[in-house]
Amino acid sequence: MRQDDFQQALVILECWRQGCDFGNHQIPSMIAGCLGNRVRLGWGSWLEVVAKLPKFSAVLEQPNRDKFPDIWEPNFVKLLHNISGIWDSSIPDPAVGGLYWADLSQGRGGITNPWFRDKILNSPQHTAVANQGPFTLFR
Repeated sequence: MRQDDFQQALVILECWRQGCDFGNHQIPSMIAGCLGNRVRLGWGSWLEVVAKLPKFSAVLEQPNRDKFPDIWEPNFVKLLHNISGIWDSSIPDPAVGGLYWADLSQGRGGITNPWFRDKILNSPQHTAVANQGPFTLFR
């Protein structure tokens, strides 16, 4: 295994944990796109961006910390296929320039990180750029 493979595996696991409750591969791919956008904007390396994820998250408690994917589940397999293109920008950005995400299914009440509520949700600079149902990406 090469260093890039290891990093991609950790990114895939984090994106899957963040988005698996939505039941598709698009949302974890959108999250990977957000992380890639952060890397390309100089927020740090892929691993640094993953490590800082809780600081910029919409929720204080990160989801699915004790869960691991079924590696043969079709949505997870699709995420595996997408990650290389997201990693090297050879596919269109699934986050369409987004940097942050939130599940708005509970409205603003589901946002438990005060920083996110104040700096992202209530800021005209951070507009919504895409959504899939209640899952929303912000620039």
